[in-house]
Amino acid sequence: MKALVFDLDGVIVNSEPLHMEALRRALAPLGVAVTVEEYYRTYVASTDREAVALALKGRPDQVARGVAEKERIFWELFRDHVQGFPDALALIERIPRGLPMALATGAAGAEAEHALRALGVRDRFVALVAAEDYDRGKPDPAPYRLAADRLGVLPRECLAIEDTREGIRAARGAGMVCVGVAHTHPPAHLIEADVVVRSLDEVDLDAVGQRFWPNGRRG
Repeated sequence: MKALVFDLDGVIVNSEPLHMEALRRALAPLGVAVTVEEYYRTYVASTDREAVALALKGRPDQVARGVAEKERIFWELFRDHVQGFPDALALIERIPRGLPMALATGAAGAEAEHALRALGVRDRFVALVAAEDYDRGKPDPAPYRLAADRLGVLPRECLAIEDTREGIRAARGAGMVCVGVAHTHPPAHLIEADVVVRSLDEVDLDAVGQRFWPNGRRG
């Protein structure tokens, strides 16, 4: 293992309820209602543009308006209410300074920067890959491939931390080992991950390294 790549929403930051509320408020004036169940089933791993375009399928002329409104509402909700997951922050603290980390998120870059700075961990991340950095979001592996490239390592040398099936598929599709954490979905939804945990407090980096990179190479 030469590097770690984290997702943001649902892994480091408990922001999915805010994303859901912002999407619901933005779409309501456009005649689209999104239930809690539908959000977590359909939209949870999408970028803002992907989520709004999917909800407004057949109405492409209204997508830009929906995206702008969703981003505006989310920022109002999020700006002063950045809530980190304690187990994620503890894991970041446990990671040796010599092991570089990146972020691969579907959030906008400004949102990601704000969240990491508010939590006091921005300096731990060598690279940040956000929604505007790629054309196809998770489950496409592009975000994770780009994160590895910016870290200067091969994807197979990275450990990814994810909370959704789409994110897990993206990380593994890029060739990374992936830990799925049950912050957003129950463990049964994360079985495609190499390791599934209820809390990141359960992650033993030495044990993961020995299991997947015996003798320093991917097994």
